[in-house]
Amino acid sequence: MHIRNILHPTMSQVGKLFSMDRLISLSGRDIIFPFYHIVTDEIPIHAKHRYGIKSVKDFESDLEFLLKHFKALDLNDVLSLKRNKLSGKKPGFFLTFDDGLSEFYNVVAPILLRKGIPAACFINSAFVDNKQLFYRYKSSILIHHLKENKNLIHLIDKNTIAEKSHENIIKQILTIDYSERHVLEKIATSVDLDFNKYLETQKPYMDAVQISSLINQGFYFGAHSIDHPLYSKITLKEQIFQTETSLAWVKKQFNQNFSLFAFPFTDHGVSKSYFDHFSENKVVDLSFGSAGIKKEKIMGHYQRIPMEVPGNNAENILSSEYFYYLLKSFVGKNRIRRHD
Repeated sequence: MHIRNILHPTMSQVGKLFSMDRLISLSGRDIIFPFYHIVTDEIPIHAKHRYGIKSVKDFESDLEFLLKHFKALDLNDVLSLKRNKLSGKKPGFFLTFDDGLSEFYNVVAPILLRKGIPAACFINSAFVDNKQLFYRYKSSILIHHLKENKNLIHLIDKNTIAEKSHENIIKQILTIDYSERHVLEKIATSVDLDFNKYLETQKPYMDAVQISSLINQGFYFGAHSIDHPLYSKITLKEQIFQTETSLAWVKKQFNQNFSLFAFPFTDHGVSKSYFDHFSENKVVDLSFGSAGIKKEKIMGHYQRIPMEVPGNNAENILSSEYFYYLLKSFVGKNRIRRHD
């Protein structure tokens, strides 16, 4: 039985039991990697049905908490972790963002510049310049379209989705994965929804000019695969292709002398063979998963903490992460294990 099912403290209760400084000290994990996707007060349709979204006020509150207990690290600090322990008495955090959404340019970057916080953003080579759209964002747009136009349900081909009730169709759309993403196109065509028009008018992603501008202002950019598959559902060959292709594109496009990679979704289920390949070929300087606070055997690979937990702030999220890390340490479950 999972330890979270045995003990049920809420995130806020953990914060009351242990101070953040105490949790950091007990765990020995003094470097953390929080990450977000989107910060905005105006929730875009493509993200509305897929992610918990931080408001500007809540994001700034998160940053204030982080700065109170941790020092903001830059890329050189994290690169030094591969060689030796980071010097300094205060714990540190390295902030990252996924998907390369336009809000990083319009909303997040100005806040971080004002506060003097470095950050890295991971982009999908197929999506930059709004060339294509992440399949999960397509599903969110499609769901919104069907909720706004319930009379269109009957137009969906029964061979595409068998269910005809509005509620069941919405549920089925949410389950469509990377291998079935063509189904979203079929449904969209049948209900007169044009994803390309959405890309042209809404521009959900940053373009290359915006990214270059942010690089010149001190932000870092890395790869996030070509088009955001779940790596555990694709072959090792495809995993390597997605990673190497996106890394090469980012490095060449923006003339960078380093290579950063963040797994789309998660690195759970990715084999040791994958990491051995990149270790032998020295293609990646740093890579990141999203399993929270965990011990990692892979040199230069770090687990990040998802910060978009609905209804919870940085204090609650981090208190919970540290608390469960300590609990799992008693049963040897706080370390990532990989198999061939």
